[in-house]
Amino acid sequence: PDEREQLLILLKRGVTGMAKSEAAFALADSKDPKLAGEIMTLLANRSLQVRQSAAKALAQLPGREPGIIRTAFLRQEDPGIKLEVTMATDGSEETQAGKLRWSAVNEPSDLVRLWSAIRLIPSTIPQARTDGYSVVRDESVLVRVRLVEWMGAHPSEAHRPSLRLALTDRSPLVRAAAVTALKKQANGATDEELKPVANDPDPRVRAAFGT
Repeated sequence: PDEREQLLILLKRGVTGMAKSEAAFALADSKDPKLAGEIMTLLANRSLQVRQSAAKALAQLPGREPGIIRTAFLRQEDPGIKLEVTMATDGSEETQAGKLRWSAVNEPSDLVRLWSAIRLIPSTIPQARTDGYSVVRDESVLVRVRLVEWMGAHPSEAHRPSLRLALTDRSPLVRAAAVTALKKQANGATDEELKPVANDPDPRVRAAFGT
């Protein structure tokens, strides 16, 4: 049998989890989306490490079908697996965007909700973008700060409404991050935009504001 056939045999019948994982990565290196279904079989493996490897391997495969197949891993309990899949999910593909929209609101893991938003915001689907930006009001301060920081690191005029909203956040950490993020946008922050924090009582916000 050729190398691919040998790897498929190892994927299915490998004695150790490491052997199965290595086979999955080797198959994924081919970038052949037709292999997604084969790698997907590791979803049922009892080993958490093997399932994590399968999620990472699937993330290397391009195309719509592998992306949809990957989302099955979002049903896993392990947040590390769900995060790995979320970071590779296409927010502009309807089926995958639907999974991300659900995760952005309902997922217990802070990092999975955060990355759901990050994958939704650049989406070509209007409602997906809206749902991504709505995470700026997430219950977790960590999520709100990290999302605002991401918007600062990836400037876009589309971010401005959400960043202005973040300026009114109850947490000074979020407000300070929003000031910094607005300043990093292409045309910077206007005095009008920064009015809500011009006399902020928290020194961290004032430091970001420059007063």
